[in-house]
Amino acid sequence: MLTDQAVNQTIRKMKRFANMLTERMFVSCASLAPTGYCEVSSLAENFREPPRASEYVGQTPERWGGNGHYAWFHMDWEVPAELDGESLYFFPHLGFYEATLWVNGKIQSNYAAKYVEGSHGNHWCNRFVEHAKAGTLYSFDLECYAWHEVPGTAPFETVNREDFTYPVRNCDVCIRDDTVFELAFDLRTLLSLRDCL
Repeated sequence: MLTDQAVNQTIRKMKRFANMLTERMFVSCASLAPTGYCEVSSLAENFREPPRASEYVGQTPERWGGNGHYAWFHMDWEVPAELDGESLYFFPHLGFYEATLWVNGKIQSNYAAKYVEGSHGNHWCNRFVEHAKAGTLYSFDLECYAWHEVPGTAPFETVNREDFTYPVRNCDVCIRDDTVFELAFDLRTLLSLRDCL
């Protein structure tokens, strides 16, 4: 018979394994460096659609942001022949509090990093096409928000933000490894059922 200590140790290992699977669920097919950058300092100045090409600057900084700032990042990508028919996902590695992905000028999905500081939150690698066609050109515009000071929450605010800035990194176009996805889902379901007991 297993002791409680042995059972708890096994559960901890299963949770670590589930986390490892989650990090391997998406396989990068292309790394896209932002080719356009446009930062605004308030919601009132922010665009309601992606900036025009003339409003983007070509040079992206190493860091972006500020208290209440928004920034837009632009990337273009063409589907290569080897990805014809695949479901494709967009995985931003830029730092942000939350972001919205626009594909070919239309809102596609939301990314949230705000729930757990330093993590990808609940939405982190979102599908932008179910069956890709080779030769199709995609225009990606990522609208990012840096967050803001929240007056009246001190001394209970747990997130220490002094400059509200984030690193600028590439974004990946990915495919999903469905075998890893299904195993991770099944394992997390099993672990959540155990937590309900």
